[in-house]
Amino acid sequence: MNYRSFSGPVEESQLTQTGGGTISGGATANPDTSGNYTASEQILSANGVYKQVSQNYVLDDSGVWKNTITSVLGGTSSTVVEDVIKLHGKTLPTQKRIDDHVAKYGYYDSGELQYQLNYDGTWSYNYLDADMRLAKKVTPFGNVVLTFDDDGTVIAPDELFCRTTEYDYTSQVSSDTALPGDTRPRRVVEKVKGVEIARRYYVYVGNEYREELCVASGAVVGTASNIVTTKYSYPDGTSSGWHWKTLNPDGTMVLSEYTSSGGFVYTSTFTGSPNTAKTAVVDGRCTVEKANSAGQVVERITKDVATNLILDSQTYTYYLGRPHITTFMDGSTETAEYACCGPLKVIHRDGSVTEYRYTPDKRPAMEIGNGVATLHSYDAAGHEITKITGPAVAESGGYAVGWPRTEVLN
Repeated sequence: MNYRSFSGPVEESQLTQTGGGTISGGATANPDTSGNYTASEQILSANGVYKQVSQNYVLDDSGVWKNTITSVLGGTSSTVVEDVIKLHGKTLPTQKRIDDHVAKYGYYDSGELQYQLNYDGTWSYNYLDADMRLAKKVTPFGNVVLTFDDDGTVIAPDELFCRTTEYDYTSQVSSDTALPGDTRPRRVVEKVKGVEIARRYYVYVGNEYREELCVASGAVVGTASNIVTTKYSYPDGTSSGWHWKTLNPDGTMVLSEYTSSGGFVYTSTFTGSPNTAKTAVVDGRCTVEKANSAGQVVERITKDVATNLILDSQTYTYYLGRPHITTFMDGSTETAEYACCGPLKVIHRDGSVTEYRYTPDKRPAMEIGNGVATLHSYDAAGHEITKITGPAVAESGGYAVGWPRTEVLN
């Protein structure tokens, strides 16, 4: 954060409790006839300029759009240069350079992603089917690299040295009707160096969804050894389309019921051993959630199904749409106060307090709790570069980190 050197203590007064420094600038100049424009922005704190950001979007002489964003934070700076093309109404990056790190992207004529080469050298290469759906994704195994010819055209990787994931959208059972353009795969097969290591099937029939994880290589759908999870939704009524029940491979079941009364919606979720007909849970737990008209859960009660005894309960109040006070079954409470970008202070049910501070650009700056303070610092690109943890030392105006342990992040 460059308030002080990373090894020195930082007073709480130098941090903002509410987060979100004042922003000036940011107005984009009217683009010229070619669409070029520039913009700039300053984030201000009580100590002056905290961070400056400038953007330049131009069409260069080679016909490539370049979007350059430069950020300056204290004594550090970072520049992101993005080459983009416009294809079928979409603006797509072909290259991103962050300082000395470069990522590359390639596309099919349809505008779908063909390959992605990441900053760290990892990559993926995609094959599409006739409906422009992902048919196969190839990723590296070991130290296999993505190569290009002398003209910069990507060379399709040799799958016998890679990891592949194949997607088939063809229905696997007669009762599952796949509509044209359906993007839900019915079979997914994973391979490493050409050898199958995993196979899964997905079946959609009416209000039923079934997932089968194969134990044996090459197994077909419905094989007895497949590990099956089946989910059902309510077929009609006011709960049509909502989750009804899930039959797990271990024989347990999750059953959901929905009712409404007095302006509240009650969701009862039963988990445990089902009856023979799979219509009810006879041994397990039931959690009942009471939600208001805004969809906020105001009460949660957990009961034992067999005895109907209450095992746990919480009630919740909200302030400006955020959870404020949680009251537990024993009468203890947890209270949360908020800043613009996250919690400001949490008073836990045991009476302990955790406080939070934020940088002017709304990133976590410090947490203080149980006598320990943790301080975060960032470079101009917004990456966290150090995390300092140590005893929270009370000083005039706030806290400092005493005898810190510094963790340098990559």
